[in-house]
Amino acid sequence: MVKKSEFPIFYARTQKEKHLPGSLVLSNESVDILTAERNFDISFTLTEITEISVHTPWEMTILQLRIGQTGHSVHLIAAWLVHILQTLEVMLPGKVNYEDPPGEFEEDAEEKLDGLDLHGGRPSLCAVPASTAKNSKSVTDAEAAEMGKVLQHMRSLALGIQDEQNRQLRQLDLLSDSIDKANERVRTDSRKISKLT
Repeated sequence: MVKKSEFPIFYARTQKEKHLPGSLVLSNESVDILTAERNFDISFTLTEITEISVHTPWEMTILQLRIGQTGHSVHLIAAWLVHILQTLEVMLPGKVNYEDPPGEFEEDAEEKLDGLDLHGGRPSLCAVPASTAKNSKSVTDAEAAEMGKVLQHMRSLALGIQDEQNRQLRQLDLLSDSIDKANERVRTDSRKISKLT
């Protein structure tokens, strides 16, 4: 059972259209999008949602595909996307898909590390005594694979956040330069006005 929750978003029918402010309302029966004026604009019942594609840590697309009919989609941008996704993964298990990060994840990295002598012939400081190792619970291959997927998703989110941070810093630098130029123009114009009076 999911508690009804509401999140501020920007949304559009496609990624390229102008995004409008609104709210995403998640409930046990549906996913609704309200306009800024609090009117219903888009509504999906949970059974209608085919897939949720997560592009970046703040962007996702909800898809509704029907055989023989036109599919519907909505692209969302939200600062609270991580919280939205936590709820959606409970409501729609298996329908939330994360796009791959820009870099390739090396599947054979563990095999490469196995061949290396990382301790130079010395015993590891992190070595677990044999008696402790027998009593500890081992991790299954399925659990390790799931952990790998989770770590890959976290890496993807971190890379997306880093890219957005770099983009925002460039924008702030441009804005700072523009403000400096505008301030200089105001000073110059003020001097000219004071000379005229």
